[in-house]
Amino acid sequence: MSEGDRRWTVRDILKWTIDYLRSHQVDSPRLDAELLLAHTLELRRLDLYLDPDRPLLAGELARFKSSVKERLAGRAIAHIIGSKEFYAIRLQTPPGVFVPRPETEELVEKTLARLPPDCSGRLLDLCTGSGAIAISVLRERPQMLGDAVEVTALGATTAITNCIAAEVSPRLTIHHQDAGEFLLAETGTYDVITCNPPYIPSADIDGLMAEVRDYEPLEALDGGPDGLDLLRRLIPLMPGRLSATGFAIIEFDGSHQTAALRQLLAGSGLTAITVHKDLAGHDRLVEAWLRAGS
Repeated sequence: MSEGDRRWTVRDILKWTIDYLRSHQVDSPRLDAELLLAHTLELRRLDLYLDPDRPLLAGELARFKSSVKERLAGRAIAHIIGSKEFYAIRLQTPPGVFVPRPETEELVEKTLARLPPDCSGRLLDLCTGSGAIAISVLRERPQMLGDAVEVTALGATTAITNCIAAEVSPRLTIHHQDAGEFLLAETGTYDVITCNPPYIPSADIDGLMAEVRDYEPLEALDGGPDGLDLLRRLIPLMPGRLSATGFAIIEFDGSHQTAALRQLLAGSGLTAITVHKDLAGHDRLVEAWLRAGS
């Protein structure tokens, strides 16, 4: 992309960038180009096509070029623009906060499927990160209350910001605390506990995609030798925090963890254990109830 004396319009720069990203094997070149340009120009994606002949100022072109370089270096779009759309809400996702993935939207869907529209129960979301799960569930279940727990200061601050923006802050409390310590200290019970913990086996971290391996916070990825270190702490504490008809639903890494997770859940007194596959056909979610037939 050479500035020179060329007059770049929205149409021109989009076409050039889409072709450029595609030539560098970026998975979603059109979407990425639109998101980066809309962010640079402080427009909606739709506006790019409503005024395609709008010229870019020199400063805008420089900022856009910089963002394209970041994308080619492997940084996630959500970290470059600072936000991510998740389950029909836009979440702030600054660098240092884990970007929620589509698999986690499936966790939200499975949770909502177990909660009637007029549910007035309580939700606990552990390892909340940006607050994606808790905020999405409470937005869809306006009579529910909830707590969300995040161990990092940046994650907890970001979750609070997202909670306020999504207008669920009167019903959702964000706790900056270790999840295990929260479960030990809390005396109340919840109708559902959700958890998207760090679950990648340590030896697998180097093999992850660059945008995950190099830019996501390691504490949100590394689950220890088999990926289950944190869950070994949390799952035995969950039954004591579930209501009589409560359930837990947890995201995990795949079939290599399934048997150990089933054993851990059953050994902690949970039952009716069900594993759900993601859209790619991999074991991804496990739900378990305090009482069978609930």
